[in-house]
Amino acid sequence: AALTRAFARQIRENVAGKRELAQLTESLRLVYYEYAARILQEGRQVLPCYAGITNAHINPYGQVWPCCVLGYDQPMGELREAGYDFMRVWHSPQADVVRAYIKAGNCACPLANQAYSNILANPAAMAKAVGNLVQFKIGHRRDAENAESKRG
Repeated sequence: AALTRAFARQIRENVAGKRELAQLTESLRLVYYEYAARILQEGRQVLPCYAGITNAHINPYGQVWPCCVLGYDQPMGELREAGYDFMRVWHSPQADVVRAYIKAGNCACPLANQAYSNILANPAAMAKAVGNLVQFKIGHRRDAENAESKRG
């Protein structure tokens, strides 16, 4: 948690001179650091996980996974067995079981790839990201006004 707070502090200190897309990325990163720290501290999902809903992973052997962490333990199905019909696997009873497992909070990982998908799919998390972006803009405007007043 201390390390993520240090990363967050560094982002806030260095964001002013960055372009808007970079500021948006940094605002999302701050939300991710907050949630990652809480997941590690609390050992539970602190944000609903949308693995197997917003995205899927396909391993080299044709297994469809909800995420790389659950992979072999909670596969959604096998493409070969489904005649390489992804939608058949995606809408299979096994996929529903895996989604229910995730929704019940039986997993809690802080991995960035899924965490960013979870943030983007969650209105409250996105509101935090927008709030960070607004703070960056206010801070940047304040810094510019202070610099102007020192010149004048």
